[in-house]
Amino acid sequence: MGKLSIIIPCYNCQETLAEAVESIYRQDLEIPFEIVMVNDASPDSTRQIMTDLATKYTEIKVFDHSKNLGGGATRNTAVEKSTSDIIFCLDSDDLLGDGTLAKMFDFLNDKNCDAVGISTSIKFKNRNIKDIAFTNNFGYVGEKIPFENLLEKKGQPLCSLYSTFMFTIKAFAIAGGYPTNHGFDTQSFAWRFLANGLTAYTCPETTYLHRINFGRSYYIREYESGKLSHNWFKIYAEFLFLFNDHLKKEIIDYDPSNSII
Repeated sequence: MGKLSIIIPCYNCQETLAEAVESIYRQDLEIPFEIVMVNDASPDSTRQIMTDLATKYTEIKVFDHSKNLGGGATRNTAVEKSTSDIIFCLDSDDLLGDGTLAKMFDFLNDKNCDAVGISTSIKFKNRNIKDIAFTNNFGYVGEKIPFENLLEKKGQPLCSLYSTFMFTIKAFAIAGGYPTNHGFDTQSFAWRFLANGLTAYTCPETTYLHRINFGRSYYIREYESGKLSHNWFKIYAEFLFLFNDHLKKEIIDYDPSNSII
């Protein structure tokens, strides 16, 4: 079965980090686990909150970046500091649905696969988990996720790997970790994962709660700086070898600076 490492990249999360951690302890995990937090040079009081939580909970380990390196680098550092064979990333402003981690951990072991994604993502506003903006129900629940699921098409269910997912440390090494040259590290990690032939399933009855309209997360910072198109371009450019000649030319000729996002 092994041990589980829950990594938390931390940046300017003084108001939400404790709530995220509490959602881990509501899981009532029976498996051994650790929580690895990395402070990405937050200018607010995030570091003090991390210290206080580590004092309260012996499972918590705290590390720091001396300068801000971004989400991908922070997740990579957290994985490097982990001591488990299985990793799950919880963002510092999000929450776990009750029982989610145990279900994912058991499902990953039962399937003997490289990763499992969540089946439902609930987007809630600010501090009220009952104020739901919208819900994503991911595809291939209980099934193997095909590579084609990464290509968003009308009428096709969203890929659960575009959200956070649980993976083995061996698979992380094969995929090459999270990218550090752009801000869509989670989405790009999904591409690296499936492009390397790794196997992932969507775990049934698992819920992750994404907080929106609150603070300036890594994603919001990328959106506000107009880098969405640039980030997707860098993902596609990394995987040019997967496309036919026509699509390769379309990608190479595309100028993300002309996009409004």
